[in-house]
Amino acid sequence: MVLREMGDFEGACTHLEQAAAIMRTLEEPRWVKFPLLVLASLSIRLGHIEQAATYYEEGLRLNRELGDTEGTANAMYGMGSVLLARGEYGKARRWCEEGLSLYRTLNHQFGMAWCHSVLGDIEAAIGNLSTALAYYRQTLAVWLQRGDEVNSARTLAAIAAVLQQQGASQHATQLMGTVEAVYARAHVQLPPHETTLHHAL
Repeated sequence: MVLREMGDFEGACTHLEQAAAIMRTLEEPRWVKFPLLVLASLSIRLGHIEQAATYYEEGLRLNRELGDTEGTANAMYGMGSVLLARGEYGKARRWCEEGLSLYRTLNHQFGMAWCHSVLGDIEAAIGNLSTALAYYRQTLAVWLQRGDEVNSARTLAAIAAVLQQQGASQHATQLMGTVEAVYARAHVQLPPHETTLHHAL
């Protein structure tokens, strides 16, 4: 988890895979499901989409068997991210909306923000830019209230991309200046997959 926070996602995955392997030998699914979902989210960040799908599918099965509502919602949100990356937008929306519904029953603000972000990405991908901005603003409100600068910056980058598509280039450039400043201050190191997307804005 320390390596993850430092931006060394490959190193973090190595340790998490070892942890998951050890926990499987103990035959305690409650311990296995945590590293699985972290591995899945890191795989998404690294662009390893099919590996992420494998982790999320197992995590979803375990959380459902254990009756863990939050864990199930996490896996559903993750599957939405996988399907978004595959370009299967309709399926991605259904998974995210189902996860969002579970998060709402828990009043899980962060989970709702994660789902709104992916739903925003889906709407942006299919050209519904105004709807995408509405989702991103809901996400941004949570991170600003929490005082989470890095997640706020990631959401601002998504907003900037939509503004660029809408022709508001000057506003988009200003937002990206803010994003770059936050990343530099927080020493954020984007993985190669995200760096390519970031530079494309």
